[in-house]
Amino acid sequence: MVGEQSRNNQQQTADKAEGSAAEEVGTPGAIRESGLMRKADLPPDEILTRAEVAQLLRCSEPHVTALIERDGLPAFRLGKLWRFKRSEVFAWCERRTNAKSER
Repeated sequence: MVGEQSRNNQQQTADKAEGSAAEEVGTPGAIRESGLMRKADLPPDEILTRAEVAQLLRCSEPHVTALIERDGLPAFRLGKLWRFKRSEVFAWCERRTNAKSER
């Protein structure tokens, strides 16, 4: 019983290590979060995905698409995928916030 529990613990540890290694290498967000790419290493106009913009704005990905089409959220296509410059997204948010406060 103790041997079986030890094997289970070893397998769980190996699974976690394998998963975190794939996470660190597999996604840009995971690379940034792991500290492998620090803020100073990022280009001034970092390119974001639709999912990253949705997370930044705290809304759904379909809502981000609606903001592009309806409200002029600055974006560009890379094939079929939407991409965004971080600085332009922040500037767009500032303009909208300022326009609403002037009303």
